[in-house]
Amino acid sequence: MNSFSAWLESVKQNCQFLPYAIQPQTVYQETLSVPEAAKELKTSEDTIRGWINSGELKASNVATGPRPRYLIPRDELNRFLKGRQPSPPPSRKGKRTR
Repeated sequence: MNSFSAWLESVKQNCQFLPYAIQPQTVYQETLSVPEAAKELKTSEDTIRGWINSGELKASNVATGPRPRYLIPRDELNRFLKGRQPSPPPSRKGKRTR
């Protein structure tokens, strides 16, 4: 079997899993562009890109050319924001001192 035939057979085998791999809730979820996310978070586009590049904020690069064009899922932005909120101060137990 030549390499093309092997590749074609591999594609055929993997296509059987497509109905399970494509889930409408992930394909059609709300996304934000970098400018939209920056406006919502009241920060710069460079800051958003920095968080994406560092891996802190997950986004998909949907560009077809060399310049990246990121889309950020709303759920991911909410997860990111929740992780950045300060935790409440520890409660004070015991007697109060004067």
